Amino acid sequence: AIAKVAKIAIPVKTMAGGIKYSSPSLDIRESSDSGVSNADNVSQAVKPLMKIILPNANLALENDDTITVKVETLAGITFTEVSSTEVVLNNTDGDVNKNVEVDANGNSYVYFSGFDASQLDPAVTDGTFYITALADDKSDNTVNDLPSNKVMYVLDTTAPTAEIAIATPNLGAGNTSKVTVTFSEKVVGFDPAADITLSDSSAGSLSAFTSADGGKTWISEFTPAAGLAAGSTTISLTNESYTDVAGNVGAGKVSSAITIDTKAPDAPTVAAVSTDNLLNKAEHDGGFNLTGTGEANATVKVSGFLTGVKTATVNGEGAWTLGVAKGDLAADAATMLSITQSDAVGNKSDAVSLKLTTDVTAPTAVLSSVMDNVGSVSGALSDGQTTDDTAVVITGTNEAGSTVDVYNGTTKLGAATVIGTNWTYEAALSDGTSYALNAIETDSVGNPSSPTSNFTVIGDTTAPTISDVTTSWG
Repeated sequence: AIAKVAKIAIPVKTMAGGIKYSSPSLDIRESSDSGVSNADNVSQAVKPLMKIILPNANLALENDDTITVKVETLAGITFTEVSSTEVVLNNTDGDVNKNVEVDANGNSYVYFSGFDASQLDPAVTDGTFYITALADDKSDNTVNDLPSNKVMYVLDTTAPTAEIAIATPNLGAGNTSKVTVTFSEKVVGFDPAADITLSDSSAGSLSAFTSADGGKTWISEFTPAAGLAAGSTTISLTNESYTDVAGNVGAGKVSSAITIDTKAPDAPTVAAVSTDNLLNKAEHDGGFNLTGTGEANATVKVSGFLTGVKTATVNGEGAWTLGVAKGDLAADAATMLSITQSDAVGNKSDAVSLKLTTDVTAPTAVLSSVMDNVGSVSGALSDGQTTDDTAVVITGTNEAGSTVDVYNGTTKLGAATVIGTNWTYEAALSDGTSYALNAIETDSVGNPSSPTSNFTVIGDTTAPTISDVTTSWG
């Protein structure tokens, strides 16, 4: 029977080299301990094989004494029993039910494989169990449930998984992307240099992977190749290249694509404004549009405005439009604009320039004279004078490059002939009609002047007649 003195669960090594056990000793066998270590009690085995060494301090075994194997789970500080199996000891030689053996150290033991996690209700495929062997001396009611050491057994039948995250999937020149490989648990056997590959190695390169959390998370940096207009690559983790501690084999993984464009777009084009890039007051004050072409979906940036940088987006047909307001350009001055475009990943083109000149000051029209060149009375007319000339010549001065129109009141008579900074116009007059002659000058960029003051002339081409002659004779 199991001796009453078998109360201490710590084995004591004797001088003779044997080991004395004052209580049962429980151990998970190496054959049931899969994975990295066969001694860490982390395994895929749902039905682990255990060796239970029986107490042997100053006692002899008897048949029908029992070992009860109790399996518990732990939540917080509370143990809950999920399984209890009694093993009746049988040391009878020749008996088919004999289950007690003696090891090389002379210690008696039994094997136990009666716990099956898959048979629990509900079945368990992953979990942590605490296993104890309890000795019971059937011949002595004072020695019952003498416990062994409590063994923690981790059942793990779930294969580890991996995710590959790309921080920046679209890369341009000067950009890099953080690449993170995250396993569902700590893994072993993973060699980043051998197990991580690019689908297109010409698209770029990966820096060495490093882990700061013991091997669960691995970090690298992807650098795209230079001068690549349209590249793409994925990052792959080799299938079955890693396991978890229990030996479950992990599957491969392929990342989403990294798109590479490290080639700068061509410089955008910009159309001339008002055909000559000269803006009059109406165009300056009313605003206008800059237009041009570029790479589809690129961002056009125009700098040089008084109000700062303006941007526009190139549409799918390759055209862009940018509104320019009155306050963007200085009045009566030249403005040099610089125009670039950046594609979707930030590659910047060379710049093109556009010089815009504003002229918002209207000219001052000058009507110098109205000349009568017919009859006995000729020369320069005075304002309000009558003339017998049916085609007076009007003259004046103007800015270089201007045009001049002559009016009778608000009715345009015609365009003057401009030579340099002088103009002339021959105005036809009708007998008996009063004319309010004036001129409007329009400068080279289209700014119109105010009309000159009206110069009044009256057409009179009818000679006077004598209606009656009276004579007197003395």
